[in-house]
Amino acid sequence: MTIENLKEEISSVITAKGCSAEFFFLLDGDEGMCVKSVDINEADQTKLAEMFTESLSSNILLNDDLSFIPISSADDRKNALY
Repeated sequence: MTIENLKEEISSVITAKGCSAEFFFLLDGDEGMCVKSVDINEADQTKLAEMFTESLSSNILLNDDLSFIPISSADDRKNALY
């Protein structure tokens, strides 16, 4: 997959009719970590989904400096996806 393919796929998902978000919290309890679904009111859920979409757009879709790096050559570079 190329960076262009990834951007196209992300764009098609976040612009699709009916696209929504579901939120989960990772909680550390007496029995260890557990995942819990979060019940958020509709207005706040819509706002969080918009914030997530805006973040994807600015950090991936509109980022011309973004590059793919093989996981075996991880480093401290910014603007990279593995």
